[in-house]
Amino acid sequence: QSLYDAIKKARDQGHVFCAAAGNDGTDNDQIPHYPSTYDLENIIAVAATDNNDTLAVFSCYGAESVDLAAPGVDILSTIPNSQYDVMDGTSMATPHVTGVAAWILGQNPNLTYAQVKELILQNADPIGGLHGRVLTGARLNMNNIQVGGGGVGITGSLVGWFKCDDGGVTVEDFSIAQDWLSDWAHAGRLYN
Repeated sequence: QSLYDAIKKARDQGHVFCAAAGNDGTDNDQIPHYPSTYDLENIIAVAATDNNDTLAVFSCYGAESVDLAAPGVDILSTIPNSQYDVMDGTSMATPHVTGVAAWILGQNPNLTYAQVKELILQNADPIGGLHGRVLTGARLNMNNIQVGGGGVGITGSLVGWFKCDDGGVTVEDFSIAQDWLSDWAHAGRLYN
């Protein structure tokens, strides 16, 4: 009850709460996963997709209880001792959504949590394999979102999902799904 109450209090203060849907591969509509399935309108519940833009095999889903998906497989993340490793999970997907929510509020801090959530959900890319699996049937796409003082204005912002396949020398930007599915069109060199 205390976690529910804390998220509700955050809602009452105008905060969005992004929550990982879980990694049991089950339907959250049937088997709830908390806190993502709490019945609070400020929660954005996030499933994970893989590099084929399909629901990750481990990801929980829910046509009513999970809002959208975001990349959650082979995500470069920090680990102890100032190191990096690739990881999988809805907890790797959720920070993408959290970052977009923060970016939106950075563009217009006067938006409500409901407006932020609406911008994220309405501008996600529909993905056939997500239809009937998450509420929107879609995967996050920050590039579609237009935010400004009047609700429009800033568009085409970069969102990155990067993967290093060669020890960290070359990185591919997976932001443009159609390109990364076929080749390394957006690959670039990292320089120290």
